[in-house]
Amino acid sequence: MEYLQSFADQLGVTTEPVNAPEFNNIWMRPGDGECDIAGTGITLLDSRREQTGADTGWTTKYYNVARSFAVRTGSTVDGIKDLAGKTVIVTKNSTADIDLTSRLAKAGISNTTIEYTDNEADAAQRVAQAGPDGPYAYGGGAGSVEALAKEIPNLTTTWIHCMMHPDGTVSAEPFGFAVRAQSTGVLETLNAFIENPDNRYPGGPGSGVDCPTGE
Repeated sequence: MEYLQSFADQLGVTTEPVNAPEFNNIWMRPGDGECDIAGTGITLLDSRREQTGADTGWTTKYYNVARSFAVRTGSTVDGIKDLAGKTVIVTKNSTADIDLTSRLAKAGISNTTIEYTDNEADAAQRVAQAGPDGPYAYGGGAGSVEALAKEIPNLTTTWIHCMMHPDGTVSAEPFGFAVRAQSTGVLETLNAFIENPDNRYPGGPGSGVDCPTGE
């Protein structure tokens, strides 16, 4: 929101934030006429471009993210096999969800329980406070997980890695904004801001929260 506020300030226009109740299909909201811009860590995926169709335009990337897990202090995850038999929380239809299910399928792991949330702070709290039968990890973007670990006691960040797609390929994960096609000029102006922002988005190569291999 701070990034988009800087964009609005540069233009000298006001903003009206709209809180969406859930992440799933949030990129459909501009095309449905609910807002001009949807932005909450939305990865630029071909499947999402196809889903939104001509009603929505997509910006260039403004950030590259990596995947990570928040676990209780003293626990760790070094790879997908460490999540076998565990309960993991992710946001439904997010890239954390796609990465987790893709890696479990490729590894042939079928005994991991996946729970869904639309409140990552609440999910991280559950992990930090859980006993042996509670959720073992929360999966999210490395920057978000790192921020949660700084705020919530008994929580730590582990296994920073790139996203795996359902076909087993692994890639960098660029974030972009979904923009209502009928909002004339917004897409082009926002792309220009991304190229030269007043408030640069944190992260990127060498930051520790981007995809480690760049691929």
